[in-house]
Amino acid sequence: MSDDAAAIVADIALDKAELPLSDHLGEQQIDSLELNQSEQNKPIEEQFLQLYLTANLPMLLSVHQLVEILTVPIGQIVPLFQMPPWIMGVYNWRGEVLWMVDLNHCLGLSPWYKETEYQSKHTVVVVRSLADKSTDEKDRRLGLVVHQIKDMVFCPSDRIQNSNIQSILEAANIPSTVQPFLHQYWQSADSTSFILDAETILETMPN
Repeated sequence: MSDDAAAIVADIALDKAELPLSDHLGEQQIDSLELNQSEQNKPIEEQFLQLYLTANLPMLLSVHQLVEILTVPIGQIVPLFQMPPWIMGVYNWRGEVLWMVDLNHCLGLSPWYKETEYQSKHTVVVVRSLADKSTDEKDRRLGLVVHQIKDMVFCPSDRIQNSNIQSILEAANIPSTVQPFLHQYWQSADSTSFILDAETILETMPN
């Protein structure tokens, strides 16, 4: 039953107050009304991908900025010269040139080639810009090579905050080089999860 139909049925029931509601509605209709009311009272949630910068440094990335998750062999990334060292090169992604960035190196952490375990493939998170545009230009896309990805998580919107974030970051011992890329956090009863801002990363790219 739609919300409008449920509202109409409820109005009819109120007009006939001398009879029990169950005399006008079947049990399934009553259950539907209760379910609709429960859904309306449910807190709004946002979905995030949990990824790791290092084994002990998890972050959250909004699915609104997430395009795709790829596994890319090392040899398929074409290096570029005269670029910042954290730009690994470009990759042919669906016929488009996708810039590939070593996320850890970009954030001032240890680069991928210094990892102790050899890897023949990269885990890549393709992100896009959500910035407003005045033209029909395509969204900017960027491939972020990450240490590890884990699960999708849901966070109540009313628990996502940005107040006092600097003190929260320092209390959590987040490296100072990473802090400019974290503008929000989600605080649960027993932990604090920081939200990685892909827009800020995109802004670091050379023109």
